[in-house]
Amino acid sequence: MSHLANTLRGLQNSSAAKQRGTCKVIVYFLTCACVDYFTKVFTTVSALANSKELQVFGLHGRMKPVQRSKVYRKFCEDHNRAVGASTHADASQRRSVVALFATDLAARGLDIADVDWVVQY
Repeated sequence: MSHLANTLRGLQNSSAAKQRGTCKVIVYFLTCACVDYFTKVFTTVSALANSKELQVFGLHGRMKPVQRSKVYRKFCEDHNRAVGASTHADASQRRSVVALFATDLAARGLDIADVDWVVQY
């Protein structure tokens, strides 16, 4: 887990994050259980969970289609809102890294614009 945390921290300083204020990342895992575990760790347990610089979404095939669609929309919309933030109040809402933790389901037919990094974990 520390390798992944270090990778995500490093992406906060990437050129994409510096240019647009945010960096969009997809992290692929082998199993649905891994996606659930790491999503939970990064949203509740780790030091990054309390950080306003990281937002994590989980997506896998065991989720109901409605839930998958909701996660997909939130991942895309959050990025667009962060990119479009121009006022000081909006800037406080920005995330330097918006990450989608997913199984290979996300590689099959999803069209996600402006993904800066893809990581196989």
